Amino acid sequence: TKQDYEKGHAQGDAKLGGAVYGLYKGDELIAQYTTDSNGSFTTDYFVCGTDWTVREISPSEGYLLNDTVYRVGADPRDYNIEYNNAPDMTVMEQVIKGKISIIKHTDDGETQIETPEKGAEFQIYLKSSGSFVNADKGERDTIVCDQDGFASTKLLPYGVYTVHQTKGWDGREKITDFDVFINTDGKTYKFLINNKNFESYLKVVKLDKETGKRIPYEGAAFEIYDSNNHRITMQYTYPQVTSIHTFYTNKEGYLITPEKLPYGDYTLKEVQAPYGYVLDDTPIPFVISQENASTDTGVTVVKVKAKDMAQKGVINITKTGEVFSSVEENNGVYTPKYSVGNLKGAVFEVYAAEDITTLDGTVRYEQGTLVDTVTTDGDGVAKSKELYLGKYTVIEKTAPNGYVHNSTKYDVELTYAGQNVSVTSTDLSVYNERQKVSVSLKKIMAEDKTFGIGNNGEITYVRFGIYADEDIKASNSDVIPKDALITFANCDKNGSIVFDCDLPVGFKWYAKEIATDAHYILSDTKYEFDTEYQGQDVKVIDIKVNNGEVIKNNLIYGSVKGLKVDRETQEVIKGATFGLFKSDTTEFTEDKAILTAVTDENGIFNFSNIPYGEYLIKEIKPADGYLDIEDVFTVIIKDNEQVVELTALNDKVPELKTTATVNGKKEVIAKGEITIKDTIEYKHLVPNTEYVIKGTLMDKSTGKPFKVKGKEITSTVKFVPDKANGKVEVTFTFDGSAIKKNTELVVFETLSRDNVEIAVHADLKDKGQTVTIVPPYP
Repeated sequence: TKQDYEKGHAQGDAKLGGAVYGLYKGDELIAQYTTDSNGSFTTDYFVCGTDWTVREISPSEGYLLNDTVYRVGADPRDYNIEYNNAPDMTVMEQVIKGKISIIKHTDDGETQIETPEKGAEFQIYLKSSGSFVNADKGERDTIVCDQDGFASTKLLPYGVYTVHQTKGWDGREKITDFDVFINTDGKTYKFLINNKNFESYLKVVKLDKETGKRIPYEGAAFEIYDSNNHRITMQYTYPQVTSIHTFYTNKEGYLITPEKLPYGDYTLKEVQAPYGYVLDDTPIPFVISQENASTDTGVTVVKVKAKDMAQKGVINITKTGEVFSSVEENNGVYTPKYSVGNLKGAVFEVYAAEDITTLDGTVRYEQGTLVDTVTTDGDGVAKSKELYLGKYTVIEKTAPNGYVHNSTKYDVELTYAGQNVSVTSTDLSVYNERQKVSVSLKKIMAEDKTFGIGNNGEITYVRFGIYADEDIKASNSDVIPKDALITFANCDKNGSIVFDCDLPVGFKWYAKEIATDAHYILSDTKYEFDTEYQGQDVKVIDIKVNNGEVIKNNLIYGSVKGLKVDRETQEVIKGATFGLFKSDTTEFTEDKAILTAVTDENGIFNFSNIPYGEYLIKEIKPADGYLDIEDVFTVIIKDNEQVVELTALNDKVPELKTTATVNGKKEVIAKGEITIKDTIEYKHLVPNTEYVIKGTLMDKSTGKPFKVKGKEITSTVKFVPDKANGKVEVTFTFDGSAIKKNTELVVFETLSRDNVEIAVHADLKDKGQTVTIVPPYP
């Protein structure tokens, strides 16, 4: 087995495998063997002997040749079986070692005396280890140049080493890493290195601050300032010498300065942002140094990233509409008043109307994307979040409480407001119609065909009012008090009312009848309803009073209860017929009567269900044995269920019994002046009432009035009885010479009261009424 003399294992890039050894018997080479990767080999079986040796013919990579002759312990006296293994053999090998030395200068490369770079530091490490840190301590070294710029490593084992400069003077370039192959034992590998002052082009890359993507915009402008805040000016020579101090990005969004900047501290200041972006004029510090440098398209550059924020905008949405703002009172009628104001609670959705893309190529929102949802506050204003510039569509999702949804799609655009504005804005005003209220009712009037009521336009006298059913407060704190009248209206000829009022939404109300036709009962029923918000899709709340059912007005009905009484006896009278007539009736007959009634056995007659109004009641047919009464009773029905009571006094038909005599005789001679006295016995007269009795002498033979000289003989007596029954006398005086033959004179009597004939006594055969007049004998 082959081992490293110092470590026991291979050092550096050296290998234990691959060394060639020879097996000798005496001086004769019998066989050759090559070590494996572990540095080992095993021979074949040979005949034992005392002169077997092993010698290295060629070393493995990285090791020196070992010329030692190693004897093999194969003395036959030590073995007693046919096949035996000789003792293992370990051979030691010395790795090749060398040094690396550096002389370090720093100058600009011009012809001159070189300047040693004292303190320059280098790390040297086995390249195959990958880094200084990973290298074995024996396979790496750190060297620092002395005042002569010289430094040398310790002995390093065979292999390829990387030389990496870690320190140098400020502003000096560091040598690019280079490799050294130590493959000769004891050799020092010497290098003379010069580092000039470091300088580099500046590459400015314009990036979006949020995405980090490059903004491919030509024209973003920058200025460069040195550590003394002096603005850097550079030149380019084609097509002519031109000095510039403002540097612009190309269409790919970056710039490289036309000249290099020497090592040092600088600041970069943006003076023109890309279109659609906000200028960030905050100075960006950077250092031109080798540590910050890289190679880009074959030149050394220091890269600086300049980031800008894409300008954003806010959509300010103001929601307006009519609000219940005040109350006006006029003669007890309260009217809600409205004015345009800002509305709380409207919900809006904001959609991208196109692909919203910034200059860096990022699609911020795809077309149709919902980008924000906002709600108006107490001032009626909603502000979107900060949105990227572009076109948007604003749609109302939810209307404010009490308002109708506005379905309009509003197109708004957020446009670039210049590089000095961080957040721009655009304003949108959206108006909503107030949800209105329509209040209507249907009225029907009870009819009475008997009285001709209900179809004469009575319904147009019906009036309803709308009243507040609670205290209702406007936005300015005006109040419509509970039970206050808002509006009123009369029914049309069809019984319909559509109220001309503009009620605010969200309150309680009631309708109530204010007036009606005089024939009808005025209802005090309150028909309650509310104007609760019906949702944003309803333009008009259609209120049907009484749930849309027809409201019926009932007639005022009264009645008349009459009592028919005998004036004289105060006994009730059965069988008298009365009629109920219109108030303008002048002819009281049964066919003119609206209703008729006959007194019952109690002398009572009734007229029921008489509508409101003034009527006349007149007896149209007296009971048997009674006079017609001329009294006309006026009755007025004002109130429902009113009962008008009246008493009708009736007089019996007077009874007349007459006795006619001449000086107490029933027969007399016609000579000189004759006076017939007719004594009338009467019954059933009304005391203290004036009566008139008119008598006429009738010629019994002819049945015609008796005349003297062509003139009827009559007599009239007015009297006022003090009792119902009594007597009265009527006298007839005439010239008896007119009678030439026996003549029977019969007295006819008529009794009148108030110019109305109420009784007649006219019977030609009544002997009591008859007087005989005979002419004088010749």
